Amino acid sequence: METAGKLIDDEELREAMKESGLGTPATRAETIETLIRREYIERGGKGPDADPKGLQVITMLEEHPLTSPELTGSWEKRLTDIEHGEEDRSKFIGDIAEFTRATVEKIAELDKEKLRSERVELGLCPRCGAETGEIIKENSKAYGCTSWKSREETGCGFVIWKRVAGRTLTPEIARQLLEEGKTKEVISGFRSRAGKPFRARLVLNDEGKVEFDFPARAQTKEAAVAE
Repeated sequence: METAGKLIDDEELREAMKESGLGTPATRAETIETLIRREYIERGGKGPDADPKGLQVITMLEEHPLTSPELTGSWEKRLTDIEHGEEDRSKFIGDIAEFTRATVEKIAELDKEKLRSERVELGLCPRCGAETGEIIKENSKAYGCTSWKSREETGCGFVIWKRVAGRTLTPEIARQLLEEGKTKEVISGFRSRAGKPFRARLVLNDEGKVEFDFPARAQTKEAAVAE
């Protein structure tokens, strides 16, 4: 976000963002946390990674200005012009309001199928699939066995919840748990109940529950943080 101006082709707009980037240090941090809470991105090893939901939004918007740093560059330039008395503040605010209205209308006109999240299928249910043919399928909150019909008809009950210790589990992570019984790598981005970050490998135990497996060199420390 700090160097987003480097992606802008227009020299004047790139110069406008040279010292600012996208937002300020304070607003960037809150923006990132908001995107994580809304499951558009997740904490990765070197920085935030896009979640499937976030990638879907970008694909859905296609070439809309919201997906381009040029939009912020143009706004930064106009704010600078306002500061120097070369742009009318009320006109800028009016243009923002009009842009927002037009964007909402455009999204409302999209094919509703484009707005529907794609739900992945991860193979046979490890608990009952061999006998019933039921599979593990993604829903809004979990990766669960399709034998579940309702609270009254829970089926075999196998489920891997998407949110674990404040982190969203992607379909790839769920697939690794189902196929290997554990994640290939130690994963960062977890948060303890006290809000402290920690990292661990995820393991699917014999009862089908997800557990933490902490790195050996920091096992005591990480386990204490997770509590």
